[in-house]
Amino acid sequence: MSDRAAELSTHFALRAFGKVGSDRPRVFDARRLTTYRHPREAPALTLALAVVAITVVGAWMLSWAAGLAIVSLFVLTALLTRLSAAQQLARAAEITSTQFAHLFPLVADLRERFAMPETRVFVTQSPLINAVAAGFQEPYVIVLNSALVEALDEEELKSVIGHEMGHIKFGHTRLGLLLGGLDARGVVLPFPLNVVASVRDLIFLWWQRSTEMTADRAGIIACGRPSKAIAAQVKVSVGPTLFQHVNLADLASQAAVLHRGVARWEGFASQLSASHPFLVNRIEAMLDFVSTLETQEPEQAPERVQHVAARLVARAPNSRREYPIDSHALLVGRSPSADVRLQDRAASRRHFEVRSDGAGYVISDLGSSNGTFVNGVQVESARLQDRDVIRAGVTELEFQCNNS
Repeated sequence: MSDRAAELSTHFALRAFGKVGSDRPRVFDARRLTTYRHPREAPALTLALAVVAITVVGAWMLSWAAGLAIVSLFVLTALLTRLSAAQQLARAAEITSTQFAHLFPLVADLRERFAMPETRVFVTQSPLINAVAAGFQEPYVIVLNSALVEALDEEELKSVIGHEMGHIKFGHTRLGLLLGGLDARGVVLPFPLNVVASVRDLIFLWWQRSTEMTADRAGIIACGRPSKAIAAQVKVSVGPTLFQHVNLADLASQAAVLHRGVARWEGFASQLSASHPFLVNRIEAMLDFVSTLETQEPEQAPERVQHVAARLVARAPNSRREYPIDSHALLVGRSPSADVRLQDRAASRRHFEVRSDGAGYVISDLGSSNGTFVNGVQVESARLQDRDVIRAGVTELEFQCNNS
């Protein structure tokens, strides 16, 4: 390992920031993603929602005009967010299997691992190293600036995309419309609503900072290498060129200063108006998360795939992911409850199922809008043979059976 790689290793980072660590590989289970919410997020959200309720009710009690103005802010924010998402279709390029094909497997893998609702990922030209997630309902939108894609390596980019998908998965984009919709800047509110709105702004920013730390955890799970997630954050903060001159030990020293004496309160006060945590605080929070999970034992679930009698295998470009067919029926479609979740707008929510009838395996179309095809032939129900190719929408899966 090179000196630079060693300095950026997770073990080195843990030691530099004074966290408990070991060299043993860590396991981050994407299936447990929603259990990794940062502990500060819930109290911040509760307070923010309470202030929103107080402001709306108070406005209506003062006058119907004030109440209408507050509600209008919510509606306007929601409309502007939807318009912003729609603009990406006109000015940005979507990552698909035939466009930015080198990035598509990465995006498809995270969509599946995180069991994402329909989420479209775009690339737009911008010199700013940044990414953003938006949306109140499907399809959600993630926009990656071109400078970000060019600055990060594959694992770092995976952590950033995982971070943005985390915002969607944890409901931050929806809640942001509700909490951010009460933005009173530029609107003159009568006393005492103006005081309540100012308090609301501070609480909303607290909640925003908490959501960033939650999404950072999703980024770590996405790439599986905390050191890469940290490297991505440092590159976003200082730039990809100057990143080479960043010393993690010095960043740890900066963090330590913020925990001592008057500097602790100065650091706290200076962050109150920020929507994102300071870099050193962010790295420390990421390492706190890593240190709590490092003693987990690896799960042996993947071994189960090797012993099942039949499976569906996703064909390229989805990295040939395997889905074992157990004794129950295997449901395939776009529904979040499907056993095989398709990120394919041409597929139905409940497209088809495969089940064993004792003598073999039978595929049944579930009333899909575009039909189910086996080896190019549309079927309502058919008995499957080893190596049959199934198509739902534009997605192809290969049926493999040890007993056929």
